[in-house]
Amino acid sequence: MRYTWQVYRYVFPMFLHGELGHLCANIIAQLMIGSNLEPDIGHLNFFLLYCLSGIGGILFSALCSDTPSMGASTAVFGLSGSYVAFIILNYEFLASRRDKLCQVIVFLVISVLLTTMLGSHVSPYSLFA
Repeated sequence: MRYTWQVYRYVFPMFLHGELGHLCANIIAQLMIGSNLEPDIGHLNFFLLYCLSGIGGILFSALCSDTPSMGASTAVFGLSGSYVAFIILNYEFLASRRDKLCQVIVFLVISVLLTTMLGSHVSPYSLFA
């Protein structure tokens, strides 16, 4: 193994972005999803969910592809997925508050679209080599 015990290679890509559009898309998506999700699950749970989603996504990407990528998109998709689960588990509560349900769905769709359309795949490994 070339990068034995270099664990930072699975954490730092969450904080690196290839271009300004990618950074802006991730920030907008994090603000849109985070502003709704964080009050519902709490600060600590949100932080843990964000970090574990980001690291888990980077690990999964490294296992499934030889092309490295960078950015917080894996964490954003983890937040999106958890919010979808939150909607499914709390549908009765959200059904009584149609404004909240509509807001959540619109935020999820826009954030996923922004992240996918403006995101880029740049090699973070070239920065550390």
